[in-house]
Amino acid sequence: MGVPGGHGGSGMSTIGGAIRQHEWGSNKNINHALKVNLQASQYLYYDNYTKGFRWPALTADDYAASVYGGSVYALRMGALLTFQPGTNHSSIGGLSTWQAKKIFDAMYKYGAYVVDDTAWDAHAICTESTVSLPVWDSNFRSDMNKIFQNLWVVNNNSEWNVGGGGSLRTSQKSSLGAPTGGFITLQAIVNNRYVVAENGGNSPLIANRTGAGGWETFEVVNGGGGYIGLKAQANGKYVSVGSGNVLTANANWLGDWEKFIWEYHDNGKRIALKSKKTNKYVAAENNGNSSLAANRSSVGNWEKFVPGGGTGAWTQYGSNDYLNKPGQ
Repeated sequence: MGVPGGHGGSGMSTIGGAIRQHEWGSNKNINHALKVNLQASQYLYYDNYTKGFRWPALTADDYAASVYGGSVYALRMGALLTFQPGTNHSSIGGLSTWQAKKIFDAMYKYGAYVVDDTAWDAHAICTESTVSLPVWDSNFRSDMNKIFQNLWVVNNNSEWNVGGGGSLRTSQKSSLGAPTGGFITLQAIVNNRYVVAENGGNSPLIANRTGAGGWETFEVVNGGGGYIGLKAQANGKYVSVGSGNVLTANANWLGDWEKFIWEYHDNGKRIALKSKKTNKYVAAENNGNSSLAANRSSVGNWEKFVPGGGTGAWTQYGSNDYLNKPGQ
């Protein structure tokens, strides 16, 4: 899902939130949340209940109990920071450098997550190594101090209320899309069973397996126009919506009956598949006890699946220890 990664303090993504080279420049915009590092001993809060972190951080520094010294309960590792509504360049004392103005605009629209401890009296903006921030420019440093001194914590930001709710400050961005080219499993949330191309692909798909192997693995294929196809590893054929709108891996090519829209739900933790043929969502019928069918107009528990790494597939952590464990 792109959440875990290499930040030792928070466990959050090393890629997500970084200012990228292609978006750096006076005439370009940064269209995503940023990430920052703060001096934990001065700002980050710790207690035995929160352990010094909050969503989306996965952890806090291993020294958090003895070092974190902040007094603001909401300001923990993983906190989302932004400005009060209506704040602008002038209201925080004026910004003189285009670099600071760009950073301010991104923080106002999308916010910035706390991902690490600077471990000394400084604050940091995370970038790709090729992005050059003018840190030796006294005007830029002055601008950045104004920015950091006016940040607030979005205290109601959570896994189920991303950004804190309310009116959006800018348009919502689309998801990253389906993992085309990857090999996946699909675990129905209605019964926690894996979808299988039953009988080596000769029988309809059904969510009834407690473990995942070759019959439970599918390749995600780019179907063009925003659609994807699923090629069953059980027989090398595409999953098709056939008689009774039931799904079976029996097609030799990728046509309209074999195409689906991949939709993220529950903040990216689960997906739904919408058939191009029926314009309906795929359901694990009868609580997963009957064949999968593309016949639902809306998405509920029967229509949600957790995608995971398929047999022999690379997973988020690149370790066989995590194969067949969706979300890990």
